[in-house]
Amino acid sequence: MKTPYILKALFNVLTDWKLLRLVLWRTLYYKGYLPLVISKKQAHYVEKLKEKGHVNVVFLPKTVAMWKYQHLYELLKKDTRFHVYIFLDPFANFSKVQRITDLKAMRSFFDAQNMEYVDYELEKGMPMIEIRSIVDPDIIFYTQPYDGVTEECRRHIHFIDKLLCYVPYAFLPRKQELFYKQRFGIYAWKLYYQTESIKEYVKSVNRNKARNVIVAGYTGADDYFTPAQKEVWKVKDRSKKRIIWAPHFTIEEKLGYFHASYFLEMASFMQELVHEYADRITIAFKPHPALYSFLCAHPDWGEEKTREYYDFWDKNENTQLETLEFIDLFKGSDAMIHDSGSFLIDYLYFDKPVLYDNPNIEEVKTTADEQGVHAYDAHYRVKDLSDIKTFIDNVVIGGNDYMAPIRQNFFETYLRPKDGKTASQFIYEDLVKSIWG
Repeated sequence: MKTPYILKALFNVLTDWKLLRLVLWRTLYYKGYLPLVISKKQAHYVEKLKEKGHVNVVFLPKTVAMWKYQHLYELLKKDTRFHVYIFLDPFANFSKVQRITDLKAMRSFFDAQNMEYVDYELEKGMPMIEIRSIVDPDIIFYTQPYDGVTEECRRHIHFIDKLLCYVPYAFLPRKQELFYKQRFGIYAWKLYYQTESIKEYVKSVNRNKARNVIVAGYTGADDYFTPAQKEVWKVKDRSKKRIIWAPHFTIEEKLGYFHASYFLEMASFMQELVHEYADRITIAFKPHPALYSFLCAHPDWGEEKTREYYDFWDKNENTQLETLEFIDLFKGSDAMIHDSGSFLIDYLYFDKPVLYDNPNIEEVKTTADEQGVHAYDAHYRVKDLSDIKTFIDNVVIGGNDYMAPIRQNFFETYLRPKDGKTASQFIYEDLVKSIWG
C-alpha cells in the first residue's frame, strides 16, 4: 500500500529544516503571533546591548535627495556609545546608468562633509559589500522599507535578528496599505512616523497594530526652519520668478497602486513655457529619482530621448536640472508645480504658491489620509495645461496668491513643531532611552 500523499508532504516538512522554519513563521504570522515573538526577541537583544557597552549603527542611503538622516547621524556620532557606519545602497531596481549616477552623487555629498562610508564600486563590476563583512550591526536604518529596492545581501529579511529602524524619506499623504503593510513593518524594531493620524492608520492595517510605531515628527523638516546654506539657483536675476517643476515617476497606469504622473502630457508643454516666459521666469526641473529609469524603459522614449530631455533642462540658460538636494532649492524658489506625493506636504512648510498639475486630483485624494486630503486642498489645481499658464501669470507673477490663508492654516494644524524639538533629536533621545533607560 502506497503512503498517502499527505503523509509524504508532512514527512518532507518535518525533515527539511528550512521548510519547517518557513511553515512555522508563516503560521505565526497569519495567527497574529509573529509580532509578539519578534518583540520578545528584540527586548532580549536590547538587554544584551546594555552589557555590550556600545552600539553599531548602520545607515543605508539610496540617493542624496532621500538622505534624511544627516542630523541623526551627527547626534549619534557625538555620542561615543554609538559606532556609526554608512553603506552606499543605490536602488536595486534602477537602471545601471541611474545607479552609477546616484553613487557618484552620494560620494560627492559625503566626501564634501568628510563623512566616511563603505563604497559600492559598481562601475568596476565589483559586488556590493556585505554589511557583516565590515561590522556586526546592532541597529540598521533603512531608507525605504519596500521589497525589490534593495539588493539581496542587504534585504531586511537577512537581519531580523538585529534591530531594524525606518524613518520615512518623505511626508507621504497616502492611506494606501501598500505603504504601511510591508513585511518590514512586522520585523522592524522602531518605525518613526510623523503624526498620530499616521500611527492610527498603521494600527488599522498592519498585523502588529502599530506596536513599533513612534510618533517623532518629520526629520526632513529639521533644516526647513533655518536660512539657506547656499545659492543654488543658476539664474541670479531676482526679477525672474523661480519655479520648481517636480514630476513623479509613475508615468504608466499599469503601475496599479499609484495614480499615474502627468509627466508625459506635460513634457513638451513645459519646454515651450521655458521659451515663452524666458524674460519672466526660470524653471528648475526636479524629477523623482526613478523617472529617468522609467523613461528609458518607455517604448516612446528610450535612453537617447531621455538623455536629450534631461540635457535640455541642464544646459538651457533659463533652466536647471536638479537631481540631488532640494532644501536650498525650495528656500530660494517662488513657487512649485508638481504631481509628486513626496513633495505634497514638504513644500507647504515654506508657505509659497504650489500647483498640483494632475487634473485627476479628486481621484488622487481618495487615496489620501486626513492630512493628505487637506494638503491637496491647499494646492492650486488644473483642468488642462492652459491652467498652468494661468497659475504662472496670475499667482506667481501677478502675486494674487489667494490660497495663502489655507496653506498657513495647514501649517498650524499639522506641521508646526509642538515642543520645539527636532525629529532627529527626538529619535536620538528615544534610542538612548530605549537602550540605556
